[in-house]
Amino acid sequence: MKKSHLSLIVFACIAMLSLCAQEKKEKNPWKDAEKLFPGIKLIKLEKTEPRLMKIHIVRVDLKDGKYGFFTTPKPAEWGQNMPEENAKDLIIVTRRQSAKAFMKQAHQPKKEGGYGVNMLVAVNASPWTPWKSPWNHKFACHMGLTVAQGDILDTNDLGRPSFIVYKDGKVDFRTDKNKANIKNEDLYISVPGFTVILDNGTVTPWAAEDKSVHPRTGYGLSKDRRYVYFIVVDGRQKDYSVGATTGEIAEMLKEYGAEDALNMDGGGSTTLAVWNPQKADKDGKTPDPVKIYTHQEGGWLRANANNLGICLKKEK
Repeated sequence: MKKSHLSLIVFACIAMLSLCAQEKKEKNPWKDAEKLFPGIKLIKLEKTEPRLMKIHIVRVDLKDGKYGFFTTPKPAEWGQNMPEENAKDLIIVTRRQSAKAFMKQAHQPKKEGGYGVNMLVAVNASPWTPWKSPWNHKFACHMGLTVAQGDILDTNDLGRPSFIVYKDGKVDFRTDKNKANIKNEDLYISVPGFTVILDNGTVTPWAAEDKSVHPRTGYGLSKDRRYVYFIVVDGRQKDYSVGATTGEIAEMLKEYGAEDALNMDGGGSTTLAVWNPQKADKDGKTPDPVKIYTHQEGGWLRANANNLGICLKKEK
């Protein structure tokens, strides 16, 4: 009898330890995530419920200070009227560029017209105007508070929140709650989004009520601002990925560690690019050094108003 009781106790302990191990793993979903670069991890998800979704989530660890940010810079034409006939009344803020082209130009030396930065990850950023047929304007404006590498490109925030990087390197979201205490002159980067979807760990009412399903891009921050999260969800592709609601991307960002989050431009703009240089193949051809994780039919990539890149800081 005693031996039977002892076996039951041992079995219960093993079961409890197994449960604790499982709970610990669930609390740290990043433990087995793919390592893109030191401190930068990627999780790929495929869901069939409530609909077909292909999801990519990137987490960037800012603790060691090795990574910085770079966004679409001030163009030479800044402040001029747009050249297109149906946009001549609009003033140029940025030059549109796909995330892939943005990353490639980042790696080009400045003397060759590049940005001269070691960019590792890039994702699309802000909504913009104009958006008129045939949707091929070269430039963009009316994005919100836009600051690029310390250059203030547009001070009108349009009531939109922004992902911001201070000149001292700290990151945050600029929202209605804190914008009165934030000086534009203190910002290194400001890229506006549409709206706040996660606030202090709670999905906002607007996001929770939104039932529209589209390709989505979201930015998240951990409570201590150590981690930056990017989520991209493919959509509008019936047999590949249908898309997500803003509430769903807020919930997913929360599940994977974010305390606060913004809904950024989505739809055809949604793009995740990663620097992935490879050796030439047996025919001497060098593969494209930019890997695109998101998917558009036909491999099409939209030229966005601006993009945001994670860069390796230069060694002093």
